[in-house]
Amino acid sequence: GSSCCQWRTAVVLCLALLHPGVDGKMGRKKNKQNDEMQQAPPVAEEPRQGKERDKYDSSSEPELEPKRHDLDPDIQQLAYTFKIDAGLTQKLNDIMIEKRMNTWEQDLERLYEILKDAHTPAAMLNLKVKDMQKGTFVGKAKCGPRVRDLA
Repeated sequence: GSSCCQWRTAVVLCLALLHPGVDGKMGRKKNKQNDEMQQAPPVAEEPRQGKERDKYDSSSEPELEPKRHDLDPDIQQLAYTFKIDAGLTQKLNDIMIEKRMNTWEQDLERLYEILKDAHTPAAMLNLKVKDMQKGTFVGKAKCGPRVRDLA
């Protein structure tokens, strides 16, 4: 019952954070587009502005370059469990999809172990994401307890 509503609320909040232009009011985004269309008519200046816009567009592309993948349900669940903000959740999601697919299960198990004991799970996760970027993060070992004791 209530956990379903909480989950639905969390998903709605995540979507709101990922798509800031949409605030739940129908037609809000359309109005902005219509306003832009109404401002477009000064055609004489367009060629110059077009080039400037292209410069700005190309300079802003590298910032958008890190691909933003759709949130994986496993990542969403981890973020919901430990109250991780949308930005960090997206960072974790992207690095896991781009670099950690082969160790997905072990990585998630290890993250749950680490974060459940962390005083501030978000700060700890941020460190672990940086470790993943550097390639120094090690997920939970697949091996049994005897092998782990030897390590």
